[in-house]
Amino acid sequence: MSHWNYRIVKKKLDQFTGYAIHEVYYLGDEIAITEEGIKMETFLDPFTEDTEGVEDLRKTFEKMKHAFESPILDFETRKDIK
Repeated sequence: MSHWNYRIVKKKLDQFTGYAIHEVYYLGDEIAITEEGIKMETFLDPFTEDTEGVEDLRKTFEKMKHAFESPILDFETRKDIK
């Protein structure tokens, strides 16, 4: 069974370490960090969403806030950082 949520993802870039909130899909044992359901080729495209109104944006933000309650996910290893 697969599911998804928002997670903070850490990735080492050329001169610094970056953090962003991404959609993360759990597909059995595989973890896919995605943008609009497509595996990302670059880290610099974190999740963004156009909404039809402020209330929709508020609901999305409420879901994204839960990312701060989960361990940070390493982009390269797809494992939690402890």
